[in-house]
Amino acid sequence: MKRMGTVTKWTLGLLLLGLVGCEKYVLSLHSLQTEENKAFEAVLLGKWVGEGGVWEFTKDEEDDYIVRQVDMIVSSHFKGQLVQLGDHQYLELTPMLTAPLIWPHQTGYFNAHLVLTHTILKVELEASQLRMRRLRVDGLQEMLKLDPNAFSTQEHGDHLLLTGDTEELQAFVQTLADANDLWQDEAELHPFPRLFKPEHMITNDAFLGEWRDPNGTLIATVGKEKRYNIRFADADGKAEPLEFSGSLIEINGITLLAAYVDEPTDITLPDWFALISLDQKELRLKFIEVADTQKFMENGDLARAALADPDAVMTR
Repeated sequence: MKRMGTVTKWTLGLLLLGLVGCEKYVLSLHSLQTEENKAFEAVLLGKWVGEGGVWEFTKDEEDDYIVRQVDMIVSSHFKGQLVQLGDHQYLELTPMLTAPLIWPHQTGYFNAHLVLTHTILKVELEASQLRMRRLRVDGLQEMLKLDPNAFSTQEHGDHLLLTGDTEELQAFVQTLADANDLWQDEAELHPFPRLFKPEHMITNDAFLGEWRDPNGTLIATVGKEKRYNIRFADADGKAEPLEFSGSLIEINGITLLAAYVDEPTDITLPDWFALISLDQKELRLKFIEVADTQKFMENGDLARAALADPDAVMTR
């Protein structure tokens, strides 16, 4: 999971500024899946975390997946379709918008021009590890220079769009299955650890209200299920305010903020953690990796040392 260095990285504007244009993707105009090669793996269901952020898989009504991908403060939802081609499995991701396809606050004429594309991830799945790899744009471009007739493509900005139909796409992907140099890591994940129980959730009225630092304002109000509704607004007002929920967790004398970007399916599996210390006048936050959370829970001295170098110090 990518770590936030300062509170300003809670803002959607700065996050997108750091991501847009940094990655190149191979996209497909057509789907890879047909009824004949459709697959489903129950072991994929649940929440995963690691290099590549947080990924959550739930089953939909068509025996496919709803895939939720979280990068600290924003989440995206995809239709996930698992495909079996020979000895290999692939996860096809298609962005989920409303149906029919609608972009908010635009006319029907505008929305008629929107076409969804698909991303194809090669999947290696075990009970305790999920590795997903995607095609490299530059590697595929080099291959196609040597054999322009290998597959029909079109450049789309920095991305490469595969335009062949489903049958052609299946055949093409199978020829690339063992070409490891053409695939790059997208995510290497492990099951999200269940680090606390509902009885570890606490309430603390000192957290409620408005907190400020030079970067912006945080407002915490009472939510449901011992959660707080949290809103953060940049001081300069250039980005949309961020809204999420959070629970205060107390274990071994250590207090953490467990944050939920969306409404959680399991209250004990948040999207990210921060160490926290607060009184009536001061709030300190130290954002931590999920993989490191347990060691802070078990070692109070380590947690207090981390909070001595906080990522944010906010006051009333």
